[in-house]
Amino acid sequence: MPGLTPQEGLELFEKAFPSGVRYREYTQADDDRLAGRIPDVMRMILQKDGWCSYREQIFWICDPDDWTPAARAWLPESPSAQVLGRSSFGDLFILDKTFWLTLPHQSAAIMSTGNSNWFFGRTATSKTFMLQSGLRQHRAAQAGAGPLEWDEMYTYVPALALGGSEKTSKVERVKAREQLVILSQLAPIERR
Repeated sequence: MPGLTPQEGLELFEKAFPSGVRYREYTQADDDRLAGRIPDVMRMILQKDGWCSYREQIFWICDPDDWTPAARAWLPESPSAQVLGRSSFGDLFILDKTFWLTLPHQSAAIMSTGNSNWFFGRTATSKTFMLQSGLRQHRAAQAGAGPLEWDEMYTYVPALALGGSEKTSKVERVKAREQLVILSQLAPIERR
């Protein structure tokens, strides 16, 4: 897989996500705190857009310090794991030397790529990723449960790990960090 520069990653991200909805300013204090911890391409996105959700709240850029409990719950053996993004249903994009996509409703963690510029420029922006991110389920959840706040996600009740199904379970808005910790404890996490 050829590498991408941060600038190339930013350009591809901006093409796929031309505008976001800001939920919080990205301040100089944030930039100082996160310098060297998050990928350069992510810093460039944040400097331009701030902390945002994209594509009708399907994809969210996350402050890793806000999501430490979720990162520890899903990758407990990785103390440096940081959540950099998430989906509206709580799929987490975690950086720990490589990018991991966690699928809390399926109790799975899938290795994505070791190149953070590639993740922001190619993986998160691919049409396949957007189709697999559950646009239809997201729109139905948003219509039924309402739009999300920055710290909320949609979840199935009962949880899929407890025998619920996407067809029969009710979808509710819940506090995301707390729900993700609970979901991590319901079933063993499968690494793929």
